[in-house]
Amino acid sequence: MDNVKGNQPDPLDETKQFQSRSVQRASVYICYAPEDEDAAGRFCRAFESRGTPCWFSARDLTPAMAWPQCIVEAIESSKFFVLLLTESASNSRDIVPEIVEAVGSGRSIVALQAVERVFSPELEALLTSAHVIEATYDISDHDIDSAWMKIVEIEANSTWDNDALDPTASGDPVSPTAARSFLIQFDCLRGSISGKTSCQLAVGDKLVFGRGSEADVYVDDDRASRQHAGLVLEHDPRLGLELRLIDLMSRNGTWVRYRREDDADISKFLEHSQTAITNGAIIRIGSTDIRVTAVPIPTNVVKVGS
Repeated sequence: MDNVKGNQPDPLDETKQFQSRSVQRASVYICYAPEDEDAAGRFCRAFESRGTPCWFSARDLTPAMAWPQCIVEAIESSKFFVLLLTESASNSRDIVPEIVEAVGSGRSIVALQAVERVFSPELEALLTSAHVIEATYDISDHDIDSAWMKIVEIEANSTWDNDALDPTASGDPVSPTAARSFLIQFDCLRGSISGKTSCQLAVGDKLVFGRGSEADVYVDDDRASRQHAGLVLEHDPRLGLELRLIDLMSRNGTWVRYRREDDADISKFLEHSQTAITNGAIIRIGSTDIRVTAVPIPTNVVKVGS
């Protein structure tokens, strides 16, 4: 806070810089030993390239921040706590207090275990409720992808309502105060796609399917247009969040199929038009079928640090 006398910054207020960012949020707190900074950096870059902000201490912790106060705030402001459980981490004195804070704050803990066995009884006890993923000793890109998919799975099991995106379904839609973005995953059921197979889509963003080099999801199909169809996340004042599929003036149109429990398949043909779609909907572009998994993220996250 400012010193009342002379309105000068208080030199003893070491947490001022961090606390001034208290409205900002990271989705994932990365816990790691100093020796594993390179792996943690790769993890951070991989997640943030998909639109998921991380708290990465090597980047976000500055000398102006009081430790451990800023660590506590960073853990509390993140939804997920990811532990890179290497040999160095299992022998670090700083790791256990961070996990204790995460457990006490009710964070979802995902541990990439790169050691054959955890020898610390205290650490092992803290991880009994964690989602543990076996990893290679150097935390490979495949391990990082596994952590991403685990977080998508946790979100799907804890917050997803199958009817949340369907404006005709009973029940309340996703509240705009409860979610501002979605984790999106694409699974190709028939045909071939490349490019983005998962991403975070915020309100107002658009993701394009097509055969052109500018498409976010490349569809290897002769019947696909260069910019064939798009997904957008919109906020409707009455309905809340809607994930919409738009046919982008494609040559052959776009099909979408979805099914609600106890209902028959519902199919729509889009020709220069759009429709709201639900979790699990299947998009057909030419002869290519793509299933969309959409998980609402219940907090509005903003990148922490610079």
